[in-house]
Amino acid sequence: MLGSIFRLNSIIHDDENQIWIIQMCLCSDDEHNLKQILIDMKSEIENGETNLCILGKVVRRMGHFDLAKTYYYRCLDELSQNDPLLLTVYKDLAKVASHEKDYEEHLRLRRLLAKINEKIQLNDNEIQTNETDKLTYKAPTCTDGVKNQDESDVDCGGTTCWSQCLPQQGLAGGNGYGGQLNQLCYPTFIFVDEEQSVYVSDGSNHRVMKWGKDAKEGRIVAGGNGQGRNLNQLWAPKGVVVDHFGRIYVADCYNDRVMRWYEGKEEGEIVVGGNGQGNQTNQLMRPLGLSFDDEGNLYVADDCNHRIQKFEIIL
Repeated sequence: MLGSIFRLNSIIHDDENQIWIIQMCLCSDDEHNLKQILIDMKSEIENGETNLCILGKVVRRMGHFDLAKTYYYRCLDELSQNDPLLLTVYKDLAKVASHEKDYEEHLRLRRLLAKINEKIQLNDNEIQTNETDKLTYKAPTCTDGVKNQDESDVDCGGTTCWSQCLPQQGLAGGNGYGGQLNQLCYPTFIFVDEEQSVYVSDGSNHRVMKWGKDAKEGRIVAGGNGQGRNLNQLWAPKGVVVDHFGRIYVADCYNDRVMRWYEGKEEGEIVVGGNGQGNQTNQLMRPLGLSFDDEGNLYVADDCNHRIQKFEIIL
């Protein structure tokens, strides 16, 4: 329709057919109505510029928290890892989480802010770092242990521990945060199957990655098409479990649903929730952890409803 506003979602090159595929979607009424607000705001800003962060602030102050998060996450996708605007965006996201009483998300964002702020301060002081000096969390290690030749039996001061000796960068990721297949961006939950493949909820990339044993990079098994509510999308995935049939269940947190994906399929299916945010028995509000019992029932940590729900899953 004439005058409609479209948002660019992605640009993909089809190598087989040698064409570019541009994916766009029609902006919602809320986004369309903000056009005049943005025009008015330009006169209030010295440089006359607006950005997604400012737009997020506007809708946040109006109480449209879901729409605000959409703009903030789109803004994050466009920022470099050293951009000072990262602090502003994550602070605003923390405020949104606080308003929504999503305390776990609020604390997670605050921890990210501390790390980003520390990194920016290091850059300001022109401290040069190498790969081993990057800002990473260092897990406790055994300093006086002796490993056997099979690298499995570790003697820690008289206590025998069984563990796999891992490379310093870990099993998955370890290449800085980003959206490449050898990278992760704020992973949240993991699941390890019997073949020692690791499934990772790659939170800010809105996807689930599968890393095979000794793999140099992972592959996308769910999501990976940007944040959104379509069946081929996830929004800040959390808990992930895989059943005996290899089907992947994902707590699609900000979509208030649990999705089931078959590896290799382009789309998932909704198995729990998907009926809007609420506290009815067929609704969820920010689902987090997932777990199966021996009878195949699925348990969901329904975070903002302060309850655990049990669902009988239809195969």
